[in-house]
Amino acid sequence: MTAILWGRRNAYNVMKVECLLRELGLPFEHRDIGSAPGDLDTPAFRQLNPMGRIPVLAIDGTHLRESNSICRYLAERTGDAAWWPREALARAQLNAWLDWELASWQPAFIDLFWGFYRCPEPDRDTTSIAHAAERCRACLASLDTALREREWLGGSAVSIADFCCSIGLHRYTHMGYPIELPAGVARWRDQLMARPAWQATAMADFSILQGRTEY
Repeated sequence: MTAILWGRRNAYNVMKVECLLRELGLPFEHRDIGSAPGDLDTPAFRQLNPMGRIPVLAIDGTHLRESNSICRYLAERTGDAAWWPREALARAQLNAWLDWELASWQPAFIDLFWGFYRCPEPDRDTTSIAHAAERCRACLASLDTALREREWLGGSAVSIADFCCSIGLHRYTHMGYPIELPAGVARWRDQLMARPAWQATAMADFSILQGRTEY
């Protein structure tokens, strides 16, 4: 059965789910929503997700919400321990990276992306931008420490943690803000760039978002 992915294709959290669907070779249909004001507040969409947020994935007879939870489900659904370990400690270590992505990296990156790239230049708050950039640098320094010790975040095999934590890196390095990736992060990013699923999602053109303050 073909899955259905609701959301704007260029939305950060939607990209995570689409990237993993492609990587796992799962057939899916994309349905654009969230591109027009108010379309997440319709009764029809609220039936899919009472929270009124994207993405939503229809799969296996149900509707799933929250991007990292969807990715956990997809990884576990494969039955492949490389994607979702059977051992509790290994799962906890992947979960720690997924939580870090939501609590630390994503907020820092989104603040920088919105403050610098999506805000028209005359309206930019340079102090806030500099603060967000410093938070991003601190996050990537922590990521680099881990990646200097292992090939992938989970060890020797790629996992959902790599896709969820990396999905914004192409935008981060191509939005025109002066950035230098730490060596370990750069090597990891280059490995991901070789994967067709990451190319099709994380590396997709995002220029339509420049100077755009509305979704």
